[in-house]
Amino acid sequence: MSSTPKFNEQQLSTARAERWHQDGAALLTLEDARTWVGEAGLVLFAPRAQQLATPAPSLVEATLGKATDAPTAAESETARSFVARLTAEGDALPLNLLGGPGDVPDFVVSAQVFSYVFTVRGDKLWKQPPATSGAMKVSLLAAKVYEAVAEGKALTAAELASELGREVTEAAIGRALGELWAQLRVIPLLQQDGSAALWELTSRRFTKTMKAGGNAGLPTALSALVSMYLAQVFAATEEEIETFLSPLTARSRVRDVLHALLAARELDTVAIEGKTVLHVAGDAPAFLNVEASREATAALAESIDGPADAGTEERPEVAEPVRDEADNRFLFGVTLDQFDEIGRLLDSLRALGNVVTCSDHAELSDVTLSIMGDAIVRDVMKLRDIISDVNAQDLEPPHGTKPGVREEQASYLALPMRVPMSNALPIVRQLPAYH
Repeated sequence: MSSTPKFNEQQLSTARAERWHQDGAALLTLEDARTWVGEAGLVLFAPRAQQLATPAPSLVEATLGKATDAPTAAESETARSFVARLTAEGDALPLNLLGGPGDVPDFVVSAQVFSYVFTVRGDKLWKQPPATSGAMKVSLLAAKVYEAVAEGKALTAAELASELGREVTEAAIGRALGELWAQLRVIPLLQQDGSAALWELTSRRFTKTMKAGGNAGLPTALSALVSMYLAQVFAATEEEIETFLSPLTARSRVRDVLHALLAARELDTVAIEGKTVLHVAGDAPAFLNVEASREATAALAESIDGPADAGTEERPEVAEPVRDEADNRFLFGVTLDQFDEIGRLLDSLRALGNVVTCSDHAELSDVTLSIMGDAIVRDVMKLRDIISDVNAQDLEPPHGTKPGVREEQASYLALPMRVPMSNALPIVRQLPAYH
């Protein structure tokens, strides 16, 4: 069931401005930039409202401490310097996902999230030279540029033009480097003194990340990227999510993943001024209406403790241990929260099981069953964790001269758990599709 907290656009804009460092609290040091990029995962280098009409943070705006539509080269200098140092230290990479010319990136990705980007966008045969035919083909000149970069140290575009012959212009070399950069084959090493960027193979610094990305599955990678984007923006429409990830893959693939995550209850919906947006289920955005939150808290307290002016009453005591009909004493207690969570997980598993059961007769996308399988595994693990907690919640027998126990809160009671461990099937927990 979707939650229905109260939102408005102003709350959303204020929360985003704070998280994106557009509220005056600019990123001033390399450590600040390293932490921010690491937490965000994938951000724009500079705002690109015309190319990507979707809300998204940018490193340039974060270093300025304010939003700006068209930052100048001088305003971008601090962000460029941060990218140069983060790349040199192996903490981040500059990306060219939109295919623009030159050495200015359009995105910046942390080294950890780059594995997901490579899964979606990279060439699985990255250990081999790029092909000049097929789905991941490059031009003949790009193939020669790759060979030149692979042979020795990092080179500038001018040095590559000189090495490949006089008939090759530096502009042509720039276009070839753009092809290879867009396929994540090479990256520019931006220079802090403003001189021409050096180009080297991406695998020189990020081999482990590329291996991990090459071995990962597309549904898992897209799910992680969707979750990462929602963590940046708090909540977004399907169109906004698809637009942000469109430089990486087709919108239809993103849409299939979104629908699968909604069906698996990994995402939830909420209305903001008549517009339906998505957010991570169980992770309510932090800009809820304060007054509504206070009213809900007060109502909950009154439902549990009674009205504030009702006075204090002595809680009832249990004179003897609680027993079942067979006169067996209950040994474990289940809290109301645990009982409700068990019910929710069982409902989720039942719904997921129904979809899987009917999968032979339904037209499901390639990623749906994989995501639902991941959701089933995680729900089962949550149930196992709750059962383990319940098994440790002993109901101690009464002590002292006055028999009985005093319960602080109501709880359900359960007999000792007996699980035939010899017949229990091992469950291998898969890494979550997003975190």
